[in-house]
Amino acid sequence: MKKNEINKIFVEYVKENLSPTMEERTFISSRYDEIKEILKGRTFINGSYARFTSTTPVNDLDVFYVLSEEDYKRYKQLLLENKAFDIDDILNDLAKFLADKYPAKVRIKPQPHSVGIFFGSEDDFSIDVVPALPGENGLFWVPESAHLSIYNRRLLYESKGGNIKWIKSDPKGYIQDALWIDNITNGNFRKSAKFIKKWRRGCKNISSSFPLKSFHSELIVNKTCKSDDSLSTLDYIDSFYEQIDQYLFKAKFPDKADSSRYVDEYINSLSENEKSLVLQFRDDAKKILEEIYQTDSEVAIKDLVEKLLFINNKNQYNVASTVTAAYSKPYHE
Repeated sequence: MKKNEINKIFVEYVKENLSPTMEERTFISSRYDEIKEILKGRTFINGSYARFTSTTPVNDLDVFYVLSEEDYKRYKQLLLENKAFDIDDILNDLAKFLADKYPAKVRIKPQPHSVGIFFGSEDDFSIDVVPALPGENGLFWVPESAHLSIYNRRLLYESKGGNIKWIKSDPKGYIQDALWIDNITNGNFRKSAKFIKKWRRGCKNISSSFPLKSFHSELIVNKTCKSDDSLSTLDYIDSFYEQIDQYLFKAKFPDKADSSRYVDEYINSLSENEKSLVLQFRDDAKKILEEIYQTDSEVAIKDLVEKLLFINNKNQYNVASTVTAAYSKPYHE
């Protein structure tokens, strides 16, 4: 089968199986409209959902709550000196305010760096509300945990509380950049990033020590798209696997808000075993892609795609699966 025909199969697979469903999008839009109205519009969505690179199921939504200019002025000197300060009062007041607005069945949970809104059990969809102080030039000051995924952020909460450092952040800059590159690649950035992130999640489910982070993998795809915006979704997926080894030995993505800090700084402390684990999964993915290129059956190609993504328990590794909890409830009231 010709590569352009295989690419069409990949594109359709991403659209039909990896992208958030209409039911999810409607549910999330409704939940966000609620909190936006409650917090008087001083909010914006952050994270992969805002960048249109999230995959189904969407476990959670990252929402930044922009505090007042008065708060910024009050804390400005501490922020500029990169000192920690206690935000318990802000979070407790916010949690109480939200609890008064939401029905009793919605659980509001103040956390060390944010407020969690849970619409069911902790395995169901939730919103994490992160306080953000307006900075200069469109930047924000956010708790140091804000750059983590919500899952890892909550793990941090369990081990660390009290005063925290605040860092400069440019969430809107990353959102605008993702939308721009997706537009000039005719949607191929979004589709290839979703595919790679789903693969990365599959690797993580198979081996909890798989170190590659979701946003880092997205940035790698982003950079590949910028190097040539004329390629197909399948080309970008191929390029990711060809180039991933170049991104495992030194941090390469300066933070948009602070060039002295790297988004992928964790790479500098990876062990050789962790790097080898990524490359092992990469090599296996490339072998499956080679099988795909030699296959003429659309059904067989889809089966191989699911094998590559570890879907339907296609686990070719002799290790126990560590699949994270799925939703116990569907997206409805």
